[in-house]
Amino acid sequence: MKSLRTISAIAFIGFLVFSSGVSAAIESNAPVVKLRDSSNGGCMDAGAPINNCFDGLNAVTDLITWISGTRKPSVSSPLLVEVGSGTYPGFICSNWGYTTFRGAGRGRTTFTGVLDEMGRFRNALKTNGCTELEFQHMTFSATGFLSAAVRWIGPGNSRWVNVELIGEGYGWYESGSSATQCSDAIQGNSGKHYWFDSKIMTTGTSPSLSRAYKDVCGSENWFFASELLAQATVPQEAIYALEQTGISDTHFYGSVIRVTTSVPTTAIAIFASAGDVHVHGTGIDVISTALGSSVTAISASNGAMIHASGVGYNLKAGSDTETVTRITNNGGHVHAPYLWEHVPASPLESLSGADMTTVIASDGHPHLVIYDKSCISSKWYDTVDKACR
Repeated sequence: MKSLRTISAIAFIGFLVFSSGVSAAIESNAPVVKLRDSSNGGCMDAGAPINNCFDGLNAVTDLITWISGTRKPSVSSPLLVEVGSGTYPGFICSNWGYTTFRGAGRGRTTFTGVLDEMGRFRNALKTNGCTELEFQHMTFSATGFLSAAVRWIGPGNSRWVNVELIGEGYGWYESGSSATQCSDAIQGNSGKHYWFDSKIMTTGTSPSLSRAYKDVCGSENWFFASELLAQATVPQEAIYALEQTGISDTHFYGSVIRVTTSVPTTAIAIFASAGDVHVHGTGIDVISTALGSSVTAISASNGAMIHASGVGYNLKAGSDTETVTRITNNGGHVHAPYLWEHVPASPLESLSGADMTTVIASDGHPHLVIYDKSCISSKWYDTVDKACR
């Protein structure tokens, strides 16, 4: 009998590993595990430990070590991590994937920024060579100079559902390991990222470059009912909601792209110097309450293509006498026709032929006018009178 008990104990230990936080068991190939904040009850239920659960001071480190070293999720054996309410230190994903992290809701489950491997910048999540990751119902928040809530080093695929990314410098920053394109210079080959009902933002509370979403890689980025928000409350060189410098393919559907600043700066909603950007059924707001800001909705250069249709614009400079720019094009291609409800209150910069509105002319009738830079004084050409306004 004693020998049988010894053999059974050895077999049991060989099948299980133990977390440092509790004495409950962690199955080596568990399809679902839990991450719990000890201050919110941890891995205990009615006084008994919960199996396949990580808590304690080093719970996140223990979990990531177990995932990468023991569990090793795959396409045929994916993993679900159920994350309870609470605040957790951020983590680094290196060369693993096929894992879903499901939280208790935005602001209820929060990962906070930790210093990167070189001890410089803070990220609530940093990946390197990871793919097929999904995050649901949680917040990633990082503070500090040039901090990024998520620092994604591609290539790799991801999916985000009801998440919030908050960083002082960047909400999302994606690049290759050498801060260049991530793959074979074929558009979209660096990875695919899908965003649903999510918010990606910068607070702009430290003197840095404020970018809500920056893609150097060249990935496919798909936003559905989501928001990009770049803010500046202290002096910034420039703030962008989207900065796309890789050969990316980015799409917005039913979303919001916003830039707000209370200090003088260059404020741009969409800046693309490579790749394609498609915007449909989406609102673009660029609002400055400070005098001296440059306010721009869309900027394309170096062969980038921006297609925006079914879009609403709210562009405001620090005063009605300062110019707002809907489109600026420096070597790119912009297809973004727009019908203004009335002539904008502020002086407008755009592309000839891209903007239209109506005016009540001297004959008492409405006339269709089209934006035309060759009309030096007004920039509007009256198609009825065949003359500049």
